[in-house]
Amino acid sequence: MCTDLEVKLEKMDIRELLSSSAWFSLFEIPLFTSNSSGDCDTSDEQRFHGYPFSFSITGPDSKVSQPDWRYQELLRMLKQFDDAELRWLLVARWLHEEEVCEPDEFLHPTILQHLIKKYLAQTAKFSTTDCRNWCLIRTWALYFSPLQDAARKIPKMTRRRKELLAGLGFDEGAVHYISVTRSLVGAIASWLEDRGKGDARTLENAYSRGESYLRKVKPKP
Repeated sequence: MCTDLEVKLEKMDIRELLSSSAWFSLFEIPLFTSNSSGDCDTSDEQRFHGYPFSFSITGPDSKVSQPDWRYQELLRMLKQFDDAELRWLLVARWLHEEEVCEPDEFLHPTILQHLIKKYLAQTAKFSTTDCRNWCLIRTWALYFSPLQDAARKIPKMTRRRKELLAGLGFDEGAVHYISVTRSLVGAIASWLEDRGKGDARTLENAYSRGESYLRKVKPKP
């Protein structure tokens, strides 16, 4: 399975993958959310790393569902922005959330692509090569995680430990690196380097940058 995924990854348009990720962050994060304190959060726009592109307007439970309150908050944010494209984006998010129309049915393609480009420039501080390497590590984690679990069940002092793991059907090279490398990512990166998929340190750094990006764009509780 992982081999098939790797082949698909090699053929994948990474720029398209990043655009899809940006689309989700821009349009699938709720525009209006409620809190339990009963007060409107005036600093709500800071809840997401992607502000001013991706954020939620937070209000008390009793008001969030009220059309008048939502409308007033929408006007407040529209007046707050002095960038025309950000205003277009906010309205597009509102129309999408209200199930009036899809963003690409409302926004001009040039504006939409420019917004995605600006969002990625702010949040995705890594290259398409980094993204591909991050995906490669994540792909093979599906193989190495079960191997790591199996290795933990066999005492390290067992003389035939590697042989036993290989006997379970795991690749001998993968068994070697999971046995001599402390981190899962390090073992995967070293194994990939042996297979000619890049420098292990470069792969690890790319994975780290990718994970950092995900933490930044993930909504805060």
